[in-house]
Amino acid sequence: MLKEEELYDFIRRRAGQDDPRGTRADWTPAEAAWNARYDAVADDLAALGQEYRQLANLPARDDGQQERLAALEVRLDAGGEALITIVRALEKELGAQGGAAAVAFGEQQLDWLRSQQAMLERLGHGAVLISTVVTEDRLHLILTTPDTQVARQSPIGRAALNRLIVDFRQTLTDRYGDPKTHLLPLAQRLHAVLVAPIAADLAQAKAGTLMWSLDAALRYIPLAALHDGEHWLIERHPLALYTLAARENMSQDTDTAWRVAGLGVSRAHQGFSALDAVPAELDGIIIRTPDDPDGVIAGELYLDDAFDEPRLKAMIRVGYPVLHIASHFRLNPGDNSASFLLLGDGSRLTLADFEAKTAYRLDRVDQLTLSACDTAMGNPDRSASGAEVESFGALAQKRGAKGVLATLWPVADASTGQLMQTLYRLRSADLTLTKAEALRQAQLALMRTTAVPPQPGTRGWVDDGPAASQPGAADPEGHNRGVTPKTYAHPYYWAPFILMGNWL
Repeated sequence: MLKEEELYDFIRRRAGQDDPRGTRADWTPAEAAWNARYDAVADDLAALGQEYRQLANLPARDDGQQERLAALEVRLDAGGEALITIVRALEKELGAQGGAAAVAFGEQQLDWLRSQQAMLERLGHGAVLISTVVTEDRLHLILTTPDTQVARQSPIGRAALNRLIVDFRQTLTDRYGDPKTHLLPLAQRLHAVLVAPIAADLAQAKAGTLMWSLDAALRYIPLAALHDGEHWLIERHPLALYTLAARENMSQDTDTAWRVAGLGVSRAHQGFSALDAVPAELDGIIIRTPDDPDGVIAGELYLDDAFDEPRLKAMIRVGYPVLHIASHFRLNPGDNSASFLLLGDGSRLTLADFEAKTAYRLDRVDQLTLSACDTAMGNPDRSASGAEVESFGALAQKRGAKGVLATLWPVADASTGQLMQTLYRLRSADLTLTKAEALRQAQLALMRTTAVPPQPGTRGWVDDGPAASQPGAADPEGHNRGVTPKTYAHPYYWAPFILMGNWL
């Protein structure tokens, strides 16, 4: 293998040469034994773990139950030891690809996976964690339940996966295309590599909320829009993203009684179009007076010039559990000083200031809603790594916010307001409803909407002059913005919203 690596290093600059590296490290005899034992129990590992926990929690057990408990323990131990072997093999594989990746995976992943089972038990709601690891020739999936871990894989390499992701996103953002013709086949292909390998395990574990730890370009995918041939994934499960920034937040209690501070931009500013639907969005969310007929949650509302940096700092100091910001966001990956949130008075809050200034501690914020453009990411291409997905949303978690609702592409203006109002109404009406379930139901409600009003704008469209606001003008993706959709059934409208961090 070392000789193959040397040869590759020597010839890889020559055009037309195939990669000569073909040897793979085999299992050692000890690893092979564990792997065989793992294969023997893997297909029903989740069900065995659930049975083991039920027996272990019994206040008293008869001889038959005690014997069954011991047998389950042996089988689960075999699966656990084999999982360690698989993770160590992954560490070696990543080490061959690059030292930094190996360190990041080797130092964090195994202990991290083991430590999550107690958290999943506490979270309830059928919560499971799905960790993904993308390597050159396959996609690895590790499912963690409160009882066990199961390792699966898909035979798709990094390059083919990236091409599929880019094609999927391009089709998703064409809201005027026919989903059945172009979108569904791609959604089903991604479901086949991301969900199908663990589908039986999810069923055995009676999985409810799916928490995803996504690797590389997988972070560009709106998981809600994966399709199994019959249903979108969001129709079957509440979804949430789990990042390193959320590790501490997941262990914190959340506020059940929400009050909201709403801040928004409606006027056009240099380089940014007007957001005509934002006043109605905020008015439909916030109850400002006891006799306010429109809102669903008590709070304060500040629009345009009233939404400046001092006002934002004041709302954070007040300690509203929900901070809802409806504006534009510009992300320049790798440059926090050039990435910024547009404030209502036209000023800009850079990520560098947000990260450094004491006033932007968000420890009392249960949910930060970024009802804006591209608040979770920049513009992916076929070589992008997905690292920039941890932008304003992930930084907000590091600054203390428990949960963050962000977006994966420029969202449609009117439909976004409708989704947000539904989300808050559901949450305020049923305090036992999790954020993830409230978002799921709001997405489904938008998906099934048949009465669609005219839609004048999209957050993130740059206003280049009068022609840009004329019917028939094209948005940056080349789609006709003057066409009013008949429904919001296309995932373009309901899929880009992602919930990061604490979803309770």
